Amino acid sequence: MDQPASPSASLALPMTRILRPRSIAIVGASADPRSFGGFVQGNLERFGFDGALHLVSRSSDEIGGRPCVKTIEALPEGVDLAVLAIPEAGVLDAVASLAARRCHAAVLFASGYAEAGPEGQARQQALADLARASGILLVGPNCMGFTHLAAGVPVTFEPLAAQAREQRPGVGVVAQSGFMAANLRDAFLARGAPVTCVFSTGNEVSVSVEDVLAHYIDDAQTRVITVYTEQIRRPRLFLQLAAQARAAGKPVVLLMPGRSARAREAAQSHTGALAGDHATATALLRREAVVVVESLDELLDTTAILLRHPSPPVGGTAFMTGSGAMKNIALDFADDLGLDLPAL
Repeated sequence: MDQPASPSASLALPMTRILRPRSIAIVGASADPRSFGGFVQGNLERFGFDGALHLVSRSSDEIGGRPCVKTIEALPEGVDLAVLAIPEAGVLDAVASLAARRCHAAVLFASGYAEAGPEGQARQQALADLARASGILLVGPNCMGFTHLAAGVPVTFEPLAAQAREQRPGVGVVAQSGFMAANLRDAFLARGAPVTCVFSTGNEVSVSVEDVLAHYIDDAQTRVITVYTEQIRRPRLFLQLAAQARAAGKPVVLLMPGRSARAREAAQSHTGALAGDHATATALLRREAVVVVESLDELLDTTAILLRHPSPPVGGTAFMTGSGAMKNIALDFADDLGLDLPAL
């Protein structure tokens, strides 16, 4: 009898065409290299994207030697991934047109959605309804896209220097904040820690932290998963995936602000997240062996250690000191952390 598909297997399948697209369309392509569309095109060309690259521009017939079409309706059917480098006012119609052209997924940079109050929430709901009805997958809105370093696919408006495809096992980063995703990538690379992919999910109309987590679990090159989230929107699935990551020997390190009421309020205005009871969430996550940290430094250090030593040896802890005072301090510290101190 066939076994049911695991949550990671079922969710990682649609992510493959997003992270390893055979074709990309830039909607809002521009001859200005400093525009969002210009940055996306420049990044893809510098990284040597070898798939089909389509440009949609109302004002240009060609950009950088590549021909442009004037409308989405002129694109070929079945493009894997569209990048919407356009203002919020044109996003809903553009997504509808892409869905009609059977585009698989779209990255939405625009802001002005759930993070912007009731009117923005209504705009985001309209996007969600359209995505659900048409089957198109949406990354964002209010995101910076992603950079799949292992595949040479930088789909972001952040200008990036050319970089060879990462071949080493490394860290997979997923963050609801685009700035945090980019900051973590740079910090890991500065420490010499290989990074396979960095993904910002933004407001998560369709693609969420859980979807990216599922992909990283199934990705052989990703050894440690680093998560920054202001809200876990599908907690039951997240815990199931955390258990799968643990079984696969892939540590999950998570930073989730929200211990204070002010942090929870700030999260609402940042990515439209409604953060819940932080203490309860932390306890449940730690029960599934998620390494929950409390600071950015701790996130970076813990991830770097686990990348080198993903399965630390099981056993007790020993302290050696010539001071009775230091012994007493160490015993209290060990008790706080739940460390096993066997009698010698």
